[in-house]
Amino acid sequence: MNVPTRVPGCRRMAGVILCLLAMGHARAQQSLFNVPSSEITEKDSWFFQEQLNLGRTGVSNTTLDYGLGHNWELGFNLFDLDLYHPADDAPVATLPLLNLQKRFELRPGLALGIGTQVGAVSPGGRQDPRFANLDYVNAPIQLGRWGTGFVGGYFANAAYTADRPGAGFMLGADIPIMEKKLHFMADYMHGTSALGVGVVGFVLYLPKGWQISAGAQLPAPGSHNDYGLVLEFTHL
Repeated sequence: MNVPTRVPGCRRMAGVILCLLAMGHARAQQSLFNVPSSEITEKDSWFFQEQLNLGRTGVSNTTLDYGLGHNWELGFNLFDLDLYHPADDAPVATLPLLNLQKRFELRPGLALGIGTQVGAVSPGGRQDPRFANLDYVNAPIQLGRWGTGFVGGYFANAAYTADRPGAGFMLGADIPIMEKKLHFMADYMHGTSALGVGVVGFVLYLPKGWQISAGAQLPAPGSHNDYGLVLEFTHL
């Protein structure tokens, strides 16, 4: 799963991508833009996603997950790696995390994903080292030819948001325009913390398990977050 950034907004990317290609294939898309899809990486397979948030500030958010089997996955996130920031402002602290997710099949067309991300804010940014945590529950609902809808909720502590504790509901949609070629994709995390944003865009399916997604980031009402551009590079 990838709830990619605490603020709106890579080096060594080529080497990372080549290593991941050598690892093999995964079969899931763990997030839309920010809302988790609650799909699980297949057993003994790898999932990779790199997200760039570009606005007043720019940050890199990287996710690497491994399928454990029995609808479990375990992974690592490196969020908020500073790319650029205003000269009169300090960069946000980088956030390394471990993530764990379990999917429950409730009935045909309806599942439930429960996940967590835990780590510590690294020193040297806007915060002292502190325990950081995000927990979520999300239900993907199959809508036939209309694709998949998503509904859920989340809680994040103040260290995770680099702001104040945040909680709210999550919504999402993945609607095929041309099946497994071009999809409309949108999601929304409600709340007034730094996580409170919506993104509207598209995902393009490429050969060899790659996807490229791009969307416009919009602040949630009352959040005072920035507008921006979101780019994602996903290997399934």
